[in-house]
Amino acid sequence: DDEDEEEEEEEEEEENNMITMMLRSVIEEQYRHESKEKKQQQQQQHHSLNSTNASSFHNTTTSSSGSCPFSSSSSTSFQESNFRNNSNIPTTTNMSKSDRAQIIENVSHILHTLLVAGYETTAVSLSYTMYCLSKHPRCQDRACEEAKRVLSTSLDNTNTNTNNKFDEDALPYCKAIILESLRIHVPIIFTTRVSAKNLTFDTDDDGGKVTIPKDTRFILNPTIIHLEERNFDRAEEFLPERWVRWENGKGWVDRDFEEEEMMMNANLAEDDNIASSAAADDVDDDDAATSPSPPSLSEKYTAENKQADTISAANPQSFFAFSDGARNCIGRRLAIMESTIFIAVLLRDMCVDLAEKEGYELVKERRFVIVAPKNLHIAFWKRDDCE
Repeated sequence: DDEDEEEEEEEEEEENNMITMMLRSVIEEQYRHESKEKKQQQQQQHHSLNSTNASSFHNTTTSSSGSCPFSSSSSTSFQESNFRNNSNIPTTTNMSKSDRAQIIENVSHILHTLLVAGYETTAVSLSYTMYCLSKHPRCQDRACEEAKRVLSTSLDNTNTNTNNKFDEDALPYCKAIILESLRIHVPIIFTTRVSAKNLTFDTDDDGGKVTIPKDTRFILNPTIIHLEERNFDRAEEFLPERWVRWENGKGWVDRDFEEEEMMMNANLAEDDNIASSAAADDVDDDDAATSPSPPSLSEKYTAENKQADTISAANPQSFFAFSDGARNCIGRRLAIMESTIFIAVLLRDMCVDLAEKEGYELVKERRFVIVAPKNLHIAFWKRDDCE
């Protein structure tokens, strides 16, 4: 019995330590980024008040903003601070065992979500991106040109202008590489939705309809949607140009699917006039001869690039790599931003290729709800034309 009691006490102490560490790590992170200037300004503000107000204000703010109550270096412990008087703040001393277990379970779910959704999916997506770039060196060439042009000043060690910042919007082609890689190789197997009401869909051009009742669970496979020719032209080809186009004086810019669709329909309406068909063709030929040509670091990909530039714009409403609607991926912007910058910085100075090119076939394996490449070996080397 004594041994059982000792084991229970040890388990309870371990749980207390775990909860304390979790709470401490979260709150310390909040206070860690406070600069010395801010603290000095607060101290000066305290001294400028009258003695009575300054004293009370100091007692209130020192524990809340001057130092972290969970920090081991803090002179005021959590129990001795003003937070201790707030019964809503959880501590290891005023929690029941069930509450502690619930907190551990909740934090475990949060950490699992951060690991799987915030780290694993991005890492797997970048692996697929490396594979796609290895198969399409012309895309590396264009991305390198953009990275050199955009990052030449932003990441210059001699540049002292701290306001010279950039994000994925400044690297449209590199971002297009990420989107196109996600379109072909979605790291998530499926997502689910439940219909909130009865839904009626047209099934064909003959007026057929089908009704799906309320509370029906849908299982959506993004890969099937992305590789459907009705959703994306030349769906199985890796073509970042479906997301961006080149404009003289601006560089790579995002394509507007709806605008290009309207223009194409207008051109088709004009072509219905047989009398002006020949003249329209002549104008098209002249436009093609003078159309802007994106810069390239090498001329050996000219033919491939011209073929890629003819692809129609992608419809963003058919892109479900991050799901869609009210419950879409909240980390979409962060994932695209960090992946785009990673690709730009990498391809600015490096080339990528398959380490085992002969006879290699991409094989995917399932890891819970993630599909990752199996035995994908990538080789990196420094570009010959790097400065």
